[in-house]
Formats: sequence, structure tokens, C-alpha cells
Amino acid sequence: MKRIYIPLFGKFTSSIIAIVTIFGAINLIFIRGNVIQSLTVESDKRARYIAKNLASHAVVPLLYADYITLQELVSEVTLNDSGVAYAFIIANKENLVLHNFPNGIPTKLISSNSVDKDQAENVVMLKDSESDQGDIRDIAVPILDSEVGIVRVGIYEKHIQYESKRILNLLLVMVIVFLIIGIVSAFLFSLVITKPIKIISNFSERLDFEALKHEILPDVMPGKKLWGVFPKFFQTEDELYFLAQRFNEMVTRLTKAYKELETTYEKFIETEKLASIGMLAAGVAHEINNPIAGVQNCIRRIQKHPNNYAQNEIYIDMMSEATDKIENVVQALLHYSRKPDANNEEIQISEVIEKSLLLIEHKIEKYYIDILNRIGSDLPAIYGSKNKLEQVFVNIFMNGIDAIVSKSEKSEGFRKLITIDSLISNNNLIIIIEDSGSGIEKNHVKSIFEPFFTTKETGKGTGLGLSVCMNIINSHNGTIRLESTIDVGTKFFISLPLINS
Repeated sequence: MKRIYIPLFGKFTSSIIAIVTIFGAINLIFIRGNVIQSLTVESDKRARYIAKNLASHAVVPLLYADYITLQELVSEVTLNDSGVAYAFIIANKENLVLHNFPNGIPTKLISSNSVDKDQAENVVMLKDSESDQGDIRDIAVPILDSEVGIVRVGIYEKHIQYESKRILNLLLVMVIVFLIIGIVSAFLFSLVITKPIKIISNFSERLDFEALKHEILPDVMPGKKLWGVFPKFFQTEDELYFLAQRFNEMVTRLTKAYKELETTYEKFIETEKLASIGMLAAGVAHEINNPIAGVQNCIRRIQKHPNNYAQNEIYIDMMSEATDKIENVVQALLHYSRKPDANNEEIQISEVIEKSLLLIEHKIEKYYIDILNRIGSDLPAIYGSKNKLEQVFVNIFMNGIDAIVSKSEKSEGFRKLITIDSLISNNNLIIIIEDSGSGIEKNHVKSIFEPFFTTKETGKGTGLGLSVCMNIINSHNGTIRLESTIDVGTKFFISLPLINS
């Protein structure tokens, strides 16, 4: 389904405009018919009233043959009402027509409408081709008896149309005014409603871990000025106010939770490091005891033959080499166990891997595992934490050794090998660590980086190591993944961005 983004402000504004427009159009259509019908009825009533009034006033002058008065009555009708097209009286006995036509009354007009004895009146519509006023509503009313005389009055239909148009135009102006008011109101109303929501939406987009870490998100609260211009004399509380208040509280809780999460994560890393230090301790002691035993043996020989300078010189060189090894192992362990610096530095990955291998050398020698290290010292530098990356490599090497040992307990005749390779792709340094161990089942691969998930026996693993590795690599803007086949081995791919990327 295709999605179209329409801002909330646009929805509010367009909805209100549409409602006002539709309401106005319905009113125009509905009222237009009623107005025309009402004006037609009123015009018809007015015409009848004029005609009957003229007929009642003409009775006496007609009986006394007072034609001057009759003429005045006819002229007065047309002068007082511009909507009257004509008025005339037909005196049947005298065969006389009293009218106000300047050029004489048209013959056809006289015969165009009449009333019978049993009729009170008669109305017909006449076409007026000589005038631009349109059709004429002609009303014939008898005087006492239709044999005495008839009053004829003509009312312009265009007058009704004019009045209808005038009222409809007034209504249209009102609709347009209401539409303009509705648009302005919709704009202001939408602005008031959507502005806080828009602010919350913008803040939500900026609500990331970096913002929470530095607490750079301000409070989302209604402003002290209306539309940012007019000062407010009081603050109203509504659903938007409480929404902004709850949003601020949520941000505060998230900031607090993030800080607690960061503290917990640091402890999480330290806990895993302490666990690995505990496993390394026995091996480090073995690494130190062997050189110390050699030094003690050399001292005894020197004491036994103090004058054998040539032999003693050899023993002194051996002692120096042994103490150097002890110093390297101790320094590596001390560096590994100390708390890492917060800031990253430019490092060579080959040095990190060498120190990591030095820490697990005792396990490598104990289980007769071959290390094939193809990492050169000429690789491009990266930014990172030596201490944290050492923790990653130590963890992966120890997992590889455990997998090889586990496989050797079930089968023989395979080479116990850990291979370390590198390649550069898309400004990333990729370290590939492959072991020939027991491998990981396919349904476990997706869960291998989850906290507390382990494939080792109870008591032989915390399930935290690879989860910590992933978090450390992610904090270096890198990625880590693995490929594994049962009884063949596991291959880790660690990608870290180069400095110039």
C-alpha cells in the first residue's frame, strides 16, 4: 500500500476548509430554490393585491363614469411600484380602455387574459419581446362583475429574478466571508494544536543515545507567548499541555535509565573481564613459574661454579631472557585487567593481537594448538581502545581453544589450528579468525551474540563473552559476524573502520 505523508497541520486546515465549503455550497443550493419559490409566491400575492386594490377603488369612478379618476388610479399604480409593467382598466359597457401606455395599448394584450363570471381572478404568463425585462405575470381581476369591467396588472418576472439574485449574492458573500474566517480560524487552530505536537515529533527524531548522554534535549512545554508573538496572561492546561508534560517526564526517565544502563554496561564488561582474568590466572602463574624455575636453576649453577665465567655468562643471558618473559606476561595481564580509557587512540591491530596471544599462550602450549598469524605490522591504523579490543580477541581465541579441546575429546587426527587473517574492503579492516573446533549448530548461530546464551557445559561459560564482544565492536562503529559448520570449525569476521574512512 502506497503511503502519502500529509502533515497534521494540513489535515486540520484542509478538513475545516472542506467542511465550510461543503456547508456553504449546500446552503446555496438549498436556499436558492427556496428563495426563488418564496419570491415567486410573494410576487404573485403582491400582483393580486395590486389588482384587487385597483379594482375596488375603480368601482365608484366607473359607475359614475369618472374617467379622470380612473386614469389617475392607473397611473398611480405604475408610478409607485417599479416592478409593475402596466396597469389598465377595461370598461365593457363603454367599450373603453384606460391605460398608461404612451403609444397606445397593444391590441393583443387586451385579449391575452380575461375572467369568466365564476372566476375571482386569472393569472397568465406573457412574453414581452419589446422589453428587456423578460416575462410578465398578467393578472386579470373583475370589477364587481366581469361584464362591468376588468382590471389588468402586469408584474415583471425579471424583478423576481433580480431580487433572487440580490439575495443569493448576499448569501454568497456571507459564505465567502465565513469561508475566509474558517480558513483563518483553521490556520490558527491548526497552528495551536499542531505546533506542540510538531515540537514533540522533532524532539522524538533527535531522541537518540547521544542526546540522552549529553542531555541536550530541552523541555517540550507550551511557550509563554501565543503563536510566539503575543504574551500570555495565563497558562491553560489541556490534553496537549499534559502530553508535553508526560513527554518531558519520559525524556527525564529515559536519560536516567540510559545513565544507569551505561553504568551497568561498564560493570557488565568488567564482570566478563574479571571472569576471563580468573580463567587466565592459572595459566599466567604457569607462564611465570617456568621462567622462575629456570632462573633458580641458573643461580644454583652459578653459585656452584662461580669462576666459570664463560658458562656463567650463558646462564646470565638465560636469566635475562626469563625475566623479560615474566615482565611481558605480567605487563600484558596488568594492561588487560586495568579499566579502559574513555577516549580512543590510533592503534595498530597487529600489536593488539600479539598481546592477546601472549595472554593465552599457556593454553595454546597446554593443548598443543598451532597459531597461524598472518597479520602484518604494515596494516593501516584504526581508532579504538587497545584494552577493549584485546578483550574481544582474547574472548574469541579462548572460545576457539575451548571448541578445539571439546572436539579433541571426541575425535582425533585433526590439526588443532587457529588462523588469523586480514583484508581491507570499502575502507574497513576485516580481521578473520578461524578455528578447527567443534563448530556451532545452525539453530544456535542467530542467538550466539545474545547475553547469557552459551553452548558450553554448565559452569564452563557465563554466556556474556560474545555479547560483550559485539557491544565493544559496535562502539567502534564496526561489525562482527560468524560462520560455523559442525565438526569443521568456526570463522569470525570482525570489521573495523580505517582512520581515513
